[in-house]
Amino acid sequence: MHMQRHSQVLFRSLSRLPLATKSNYLSSTKANNFVLSCSYLKVNYPYQKRHLWFVSYKPHAHGDYEPIATTDHVPEAPSVPEHIQRPVYAQTPPVSETKSNKIPILTEEEQQRLRAACQLAKEALDHTVQHIQPGITTHALDVIAHEFIVAHDAYPSPLTYPSSILTFPRSICTSVNNVACHGIPDDRELLPNDSINVDITVYLNGMHGDTSRTVIVSETDDRGQRLLECSQACLAAGIAVCEPGSKFSDIGKVVEKTAEDYGFAVCMPLCGHGIGKNFHENPLVYHCYDPFSKTEIMQPGMAFTIEPAICEIDGSIEVLPDQWTVVTKDGGRCAQFEHTLLIVEDGVEVLT
Repeated sequence: MHMQRHSQVLFRSLSRLPLATKSNYLSSTKANNFVLSCSYLKVNYPYQKRHLWFVSYKPHAHGDYEPIATTDHVPEAPSVPEHIQRPVYAQTPPVSETKSNKIPILTEEEQQRLRAACQLAKEALDHTVQHIQPGITTHALDVIAHEFIVAHDAYPSPLTYPSSILTFPRSICTSVNNVACHGIPDDRELLPNDSINVDITVYLNGMHGDTSRTVIVSETDDRGQRLLECSQACLAAGIAVCEPGSKFSDIGKVVEKTAEDYGFAVCMPLCGHGIGKNFHENPLVYHCYDPFSKTEIMQPGMAFTIEPAICEIDGSIEVLPDQWTVVTKDGGRCAQFEHTLLIVEDGVEVLT
């Protein structure tokens, strides 16, 4: 889960822009310490500037589902037992994560701890999604996941994760229908034809493990089912190119092509990320073609996530007033699957 702070504006889908424009935009976001910004488009491309809105969000459905337009009541944040080790941003006083300019190479001992954290994240996700049914609230799912994680002496990484304005108030992210990512668990009850992405990250023995999955609550239309299939195929395509010596830009190439082959769009501003001792590390893993990643080569010991957000209509997004929930501008559904990966001598390990 890439929890970096997003601008409160719509990012117009870059899929219709010339390659040079898209390349310059990606370079500008990378140069700004992973903070996604529309300033480059505003200044340099007046046509695209007309498509950056600051209006209220009024989505409409493109199928048999109810678009999410606002966050419902968010209950008080859960507590974590004092004996559980906390990441630096959740300590008292909180400290910012210190990131290296280089992609970290994990030692064998760190890799073992990462494997344990990722295994717990997978188990927590499996445990949580089995409770999904019509009528349950996303807050109830958050409680289920939180209790499972702390019972295994781990910390739920999203809880109190900082942004420039607000810390994240819950232990997991639950993104329903047209929510692309960072949905805050609340009191809304799930409906039979909702789709929901459950994104879980745990901090165990000094390492973060991150994974997510989109499921249908009970039933969906054909297009909704195909969107899920596309999202899974995009993740699988990205994983398939990972091995020592591969370029990180290879991931975006195959993910973008797979989405286009299905007739859907990659949400380009949402990226994967390095992971380990920090929740978010280098590299920034684009899910579209990024010529500026061509010199970043995969090496044994590198750990990162692939988590393409695939949109039903196009990749335009904006952030709701809660400062976290990222939604598709057009109200179309979004599906996402995520794994944490580790590059090893003979290929890649899928840790979650």
